[in-house]
Amino acid sequence: MNETPAPTPARSKQLLPLALGLVTALLLLAIVYIVLMIRAQAPPSADNSAAAADSAQSKAPAMIEQSAADVGQDGVFDQPPAGGEVKAQPNAEVGSLVRCPVSELYFYVKEDQDVVVVDGDLWYVCCAVCFESMKDDPKSYIEAL
Repeated sequence: MNETPAPTPARSKQLLPLALGLVTALLLLAIVYIVLMIRAQAPPSADNSAAAADSAQSKAPAMIEQSAADVGQDGVFDQPPAGGEVKAQPNAEVGSLVRCPVSELYFYVKEDQDVVVVDGDLWYVCCAVCFESMKDDPKSYIEAL
């Protein structure tokens, strides 16, 4: 019969460092994986909320450029019209002159105006582009006001 020879003490001493190295590497990989999973699930910190506000401000110029084609059309203005009294948001009324929290353009609120509800408050935006941005991250635009 074929029998495997019993391991010799010299051979066991050669394999021991290799086995310890493999176990150590596996433990380190498991620790790194756990840390990455915890970070991915962690809620944003106060420092991250400041970064979100900065992000909203950095998006605003792009929104202004995209909305610039609407200036002077459909009651959207880059400056309040002469004699126009700007109403504060949220919860402005239809017909009020307000400032878009995303593009910072002025417009008159219409019956069918795009609106984002945040904590029960109505925030009107000037166009569909601003609506999508505000809908995705409303708190960053509100905090930036």
